[in-house]
Amino acid sequence: MYRGSLSELLSESWRFYLRHLKAIACIILPIALPFIALQNGFLGEDGKLSQDNYLLLTLVGIGLEPIYIAAVVLYIRAQLLGDPWSIASCLRAGLKVWPQLTLVVAFTLAMTLLGLGFFILPGLVIASRLMFASLNCTLLRLPAWRAIQLSWKQTAPYAGMLLKAVIVMMALVMLPFWLIHQHLLTSQAASIWFYLNRAAGTLLEVYPLVFAYRCYSAMVEEAA
Repeated sequence: MYRGSLSELLSESWRFYLRHLKAIACIILPIALPFIALQNGFLGEDGKLSQDNYLLLTLVGIGLEPIYIAAVVLYIRAQLLGDPWSIASCLRAGLKVWPQLTLVVAFTLAMTLLGLGFFILPGLVIASRLMFASLNCTLLRLPAWRAIQLSWKQTAPYAGMLLKAVIVMMALVMLPFWLIHQHLLTSQAASIWFYLNRAAGTLLEVYPLVFAYRCYSAMVEEAA
């Protein structure tokens, strides 16, 4: 898939992410910020969600996330093809795959969480093997189950490398925000700090998507 090292893939993806952070933020934050505010409104006195509210907000999040995932994927493609789309165009085009992409997001989340429940590693393996599912659904307009099956097949030759990448990205991107959240809970911080931490975390969660696109592009180029 790629002749360079994993660190080069990660750093190339990071540089692209930083160069286009403003546009990515303009795609994500208008959707994510109201949702984060809604989450904050449901927090209990201990800074946590009740089980019922957690389930409700998870379902809302599953419905919203595919909107900006598809838009970001289409934005990346347009940039790499040298034919930049406006943010509005990316969002409109992304809505066309929303129903199927929602199923992909829901299935990926459910399987990853289930795998994490079995000593963590199985969840990371599942996340790495389904890394291309959203891309297949958005770029190839495949039905959800076909996009998932194809991702599992596509990632098989690179399973070890992609698993390492997921572990690195979890450690460097996701873990710090979880630790900050725990610190905010312990210190009983004001709700604005929870809001800002979630907003920053949501924005950084797109970096693995940029990495996935970089790997996906390399795979397609190799197969051509």
